[in-house]
Amino acid sequence: MSADPMWSEMLSFDTSQSSNLICRVYKTPRRIGRALNNENELIGMMKEEILLLLRGASSKEIIWPLIKPSDLGLPLGNATIQFSISTLKHSFPVLSPVLPMSADPTTQAILDISPALELAEAADMKMQTGPQHTGSALNSGVDIITSDSFSANYGLLVEHVQAFIGVADKLSEFHPYIKAAWGILSVIPKIERDGKITDLVRDMQALYAFLKGTDPSKYDGPQKKIVTSLSQQTIECAYFVCQYASDPNFWKRTGKNLISDADQKIQNFQDEFRKLKLAFTQHAVCETQLVVLRIFNTVEKLGLDAAADLKYMHYAENARFDSDKQCLPGTRVAVIDELTDWINSPDGEDTPRVLLFSAAAGFGKSAIAHTIAKHFHNLGRLGSSYCFDRADQANRSIRYLFSTISQDLSDLDVAWKSALCSVVTGNRALCSILAVKEQFDNFIVKPAAALTTVGPIVIVIDALDESGSYVERKPLLDMLIGRAAELPKNFRILITSRLEPDVSKALQLVHQHPYIKHKHVDAAEIENNLNELDLSLYIENKLSDIKSELDARWPNHEWCSLLVKSSEGLFQRAAVTCHYIMNPYGGKLPYEYLESFLETRSGLDNLYYEVLNQAFQRNDSKVMNRYRSVMGTILTAKEPLPLSTLSKMHVNNPGWMNEIKAIIEPLGCLLSGINGNDIAIKPLHSSFHDYLTC
Repeated sequence: MSADPMWSEMLSFDTSQSSNLICRVYKTPRRIGRALNNENELIGMMKEEILLLLRGASSKEIIWPLIKPSDLGLPLGNATIQFSISTLKHSFPVLSPVLPMSADPTTQAILDISPALELAEAADMKMQTGPQHTGSALNSGVDIITSDSFSANYGLLVEHVQAFIGVADKLSEFHPYIKAAWGILSVIPKIERDGKITDLVRDMQALYAFLKGTDPSKYDGPQKKIVTSLSQQTIECAYFVCQYASDPNFWKRTGKNLISDADQKIQNFQDEFRKLKLAFTQHAVCETQLVVLRIFNTVEKLGLDAAADLKYMHYAENARFDSDKQCLPGTRVAVIDELTDWINSPDGEDTPRVLLFSAAAGFGKSAIAHTIAKHFHNLGRLGSSYCFDRADQANRSIRYLFSTISQDLSDLDVAWKSALCSVVTGNRALCSILAVKEQFDNFIVKPAAALTTVGPIVIVIDALDESGSYVERKPLLDMLIGRAAELPKNFRILITSRLEPDVSKALQLVHQHPYIKHKHVDAAEIENNLNELDLSLYIENKLSDIKSELDARWPNHEWCSLLVKSSEGLFQRAAVTCHYIMNPYGGKLPYEYLESFLETRSGLDNLYYEVLNQAFQRNDSKVMNRYRSVMGTILTAKEPLPLSTLSKMHVNNPGWMNEIKAIIEPLGCLLSGINGNDIAIKPLHSSFHDYLTC
């Protein structure tokens, strides 16, 4: 008996190339009685779409890893199945298998081809009766396409992605990307396209047909990373298909060489999907580069001198998003999904290019902004992010906004960079302009004409209300609202802000500007059940280390319900309370602080008063004088200063460093930068700055 069992018979069958080929390998028992009773043991299997196997058959023989039948997705050691596959004149796949297995002198293996025959029979019946609704194929578990059309493959792709959403909804690593991909694909026009784009969609639907049959809860580390990359690549591919399907003349208009460029992009997408799928089945660590569609052909090589001129433009340091300030996974899902759907909506005359998101102080607007920025940064779609800060208006000035955004965009799109260089080259004085209108004209509108990126470009501007005075904000609001029509159709600018009087007044004209959208979260939404659930998840996460201690005093999670109620729908209130409970000062136990906060009156101001009252003895004049000196120095500095700098401001007081620490260390729930010598110290939230200064 051969150590590598072989089966040399050839098999031909009539089926669609989009059908799956399933091969099962059985172990025949040595005992004759069991063998006669057909008690064969299934030891491994493989499953793949016939079309993909045909494409991989250029080397005449295919070697495919067997997977465990009890745990689909996990390889069966080093066992593989080797075969060749080709098409006859009538496009019938022909299978010639050879089965090398791990040496086992007592084992014979056979190939069970009944599933393939069943698929062939189903395909024959389907071709006789004509195309049916794609949902019937999904529901029956047999994914057979009787037409090579874009629409047929597209329909299955959308259904497979939607099905995978259902099985992956608990995994935050890639679930948001899968949902976003489905959102884009579900609005793509279902119309006929040429063979190459149909091939791409067919590959994608086969990939997700494979994924929906796996169990995401059993993915190992490499597989989770690979599926995240697959999901992100699917979104980028969906942008491409959306543009391709919506505008058949796009490639002809943009340049003579772009048809071949589009074909190459399709091939790049297909190659990346195959690479990732193979890595997934082999549990391999896969280094991948997100394929993003940009039209490089139209851009001439930049000269070094031209690019060097950009360094004279103003740029706001440390104004980008902060990954540590994102929403807790699983919270704010409805709001984030709504914003993501807007960003991914097809470009059109009725699609807003600017969305202003407003809510009360403490709702969590900035966390949502940082989450959106991080999400699209991971997709290679973040053009720029700019986070204003009332405590750092010197560095994050309105006067640096458009110059910073434009430079960030030049890193994203080489054509934008070329156009921006053309604007400033030979006119160095233009680089240093600070007027908002001139910056908008020269750094945004002019380079926008050369933009080559297909699909949305996301720009996040957080905390507009902290950008400066009403007078300083007016020209910025004039540009963002009054001239939004001049922005590229694929721009998506998300702005977060409180509804200050000047912002509210500017938004009264939104109905006159179809390119502007306003979303406001009112009191009813803040107090709804979804928001309470988000707060509950957040509070449980932050207080998980003392959960047993709190349960002992407030059984059945009553402590969490009480904190949710006292938070009044505001994440800032919950964040301050949880932080202070977890870092108690003054000899109290965590649950004692929790009791104190539960008795605190409503509103952020009352919460801040309680924190300060717990931290410092108000009837001790020495303590209060020290508090006023330290906090006054921190708040009146033109820009936030670190401890190392603050300590040098009173050289004649050798104990000044200790006095600063005595004041700031109990305020970790209200101040950032207290745990390092070189980190700027400033209020964590603008509402605390307002409480101290207004």
